[in-house]
Amino acid sequence: MNSVSPFTTPDVASPHHPAPSGQVSIHRLSSSEWPLLSSFLDEAYGERAEFKHPHRWRWQFGDNPFRENSESDLWPVWVARDGDRIVGQTAAQIEPLHGVPGCPRLAWSVDTIVLPDYRRCGIGRRLQQASQEAHQAFASMSMSAANRRIKQRLGGQQLGELLEWSLGDPAAQQTPISRLRRTCRHAFDRMRLNQATRESTTHRSSLRCVPLERLDESIDAIWTDRKSDYDWGINRDSQFLNWKYMDQPHVTHRAWRLERDRGHIGWIVIRLAGPGEPKRGLVADLVVPSHDPSLRVAVLVELVELCRQAGLTCIRVGSSSATEAAALKSTGFRLRRRYQPIWHLAGQDPHPPRHPLFSLGDHDLGQYPLHRR
Repeated sequence: MNSVSPFTTPDVASPHHPAPSGQVSIHRLSSSEWPLLSSFLDEAYGERAEFKHPHRWRWQFGDNPFRENSESDLWPVWVARDGDRIVGQTAAQIEPLHGVPGCPRLAWSVDTIVLPDYRRCGIGRRLQQASQEAHQAFASMSMSAANRRIKQRLGGQQLGELLEWSLGDPAAQQTPISRLRRTCRHAFDRMRLNQATRESTTHRSSLRCVPLERLDESIDAIWTDRKSDYDWGINRDSQFLNWKYMDQPHVTHRAWRLERDRGHIGWIVIRLAGPGEPKRGLVADLVVPSHDPSLRVAVLVELVELCRQAGLTCIRVGSSSATEAAALKSTGFRLRRRYQPIWHLAGQDPHPPRHPLFSLGDHDLGQYPLHRR
C-alpha cells in the first residue's frame, strides 16, 4: 500500500542517487510485460513479494470485477520502464462507489514504489499523475508524507478522517513501567467494557450473529436499507463484499449477519490473524443502524465476544462518524490512529458530501502480513 512508498521529493536527482541512464517511460502495463513486472516486484518487495504477486496481484487488479474494460489487455497499473527493466509502479484498486452522481467507481491509489537508484528523479510524481488522470475519482487512505505531498501538488484534497480504535494488547511492551501502564489501562478499558455489557443486556437478548460462508442477497437487502444513512462511500453489495473479503488471497475473513427480532439489520466482517501474525483481529466491515447508539454498543459487545472466541487478543475497528466513535469509546476501545484520506474528483466539485462511510477494509490496510502496521 502507499505507506511503503520509498521515494521522496524534491523532484530532482539526488547527489547520492544520480539520474537514471536512458529514457524512463511511464505507461500503463500490458499483459506482455508481466515477466518484467514480476522481476520488479521480487526486487522491490524482497521477502514480502510472495504476498504481493502473483495471487494477490491477480485478485486485486486482474480479476477485479469492478475495473473498467475488464477484457482489455491493459491493467490498472502504471509502470516506469528504463529499457528492458521496470523500475517503478503505481496501481489502482477499483471499487464501486455510492453517492457521487455520475461516478460509479473509485480508484484507490495503492502499491506505489520506486527502486532505490531511481528515486528523487520525479518518477513517483509522474506515475501518480498518470494514474490520477486515468480515473474520475481517485483517492488514497494511507500514504507516506512524501506521497501525500505529491498527491496534494496534483490537486488532491483531504477527505475527512477514518479513526482506528483498538481494544486489547496491540503490541508487546518491554519495560516494567510500560507493563504497569498497560495493565492499568487494560483494567480501565475492561471496566468500561463490563459496564457496556451490563447496559446492553436488553438489546443483546434479541440480537443474533449468524455466521455466513458467503454474503448473500440478504446482505443486499440490508445495504439497500442502510446506505441512505451515509452520503457516500463504497457500494457495499454482496458482490463487492465477497470479492473484497471472502476471495482475497493470503488472509482469512469471517462474516456474520446481524439479526434482531427476526429482522436483518447489519453485518460484521473480521479479518483473522494469519500464520506468524500477532493475535490481532481487524474489523474490515461493520454496518449497523445509525439511529440507535445503544444498539451499536450492543453490537460492539457481541463483536468483542466473537473475537475472543476466535482467540484474538487485540481488536481494531474504524469509525468515520461521531456516533461510531462515541460507541467505541464507551465500550472500552482506545483511539490508536487517524487516517486522513486524499481525494481527487475530476471535473466536479472536489469536495464530496460530508458524511462518508469508511471502514478499515475499504483500502488495503488488511493485507498480509498485518504485523507491519
